[in-house]
Amino acid sequence: VELDPKNTLALWQSSMYALIGDRLDEALRFAEQMAAVDSVSWGPYQAIGDAQWRLGRVAAAEAAYRKATELSPTSGTIHAWHGILLLRQGRAAEALKAVDRDPDEGWRRWGKALALIALGRSDEANRELAALTAGSAGSRAWSIGSIYACRGELDEAFSWLDRAYRQRDGQL
Repeated sequence: VELDPKNTLALWQSSMYALIGDRLDEALRFAEQMAAVDSVSWGPYQAIGDAQWRLGRVAAAEAAYRKATELSPTSGTIHAWHGILLLRQGRAAEALKAVDRDPDEGWRRWGKALALIALGRSDEANRELAALTAGSAGSRAWSIGSIYACRGELDEAFSWLDRAYRQRDGQL
């Protein structure tokens, strides 16, 4: 970033590392710098949303996620995380609609399972979890574990989270 302050990849990586390190103001600063350089890509707005969410600025996070989905309606993950933000606000029906638009099957099934749990539609949630497990157990153990955790099935959740650790699942 020092050598090339307009390098969006360096800014994105710096924002993510700051976020992981719980240096949230720094993460937001890098993300906003990235948006200033590239205002037509969805990535800077997802990074802004991630930082704003962690800072507790839910309305700003939601606005950033909406901007990201407007700029790239076919990008995977952003619809799912926007839905999870809505879910955290108690807006489960809206969350279900948001995650259902995610083109990435794994992210979509993960988000749908969580929204369906919140809506009390356990049979449908079970079907999403079963499909996610059948299709992605080797690559999405964290996602599967988080669904079990939300259902209160902690032994199963920790079993999947241990598996995520062994798989070096980036979401862990």
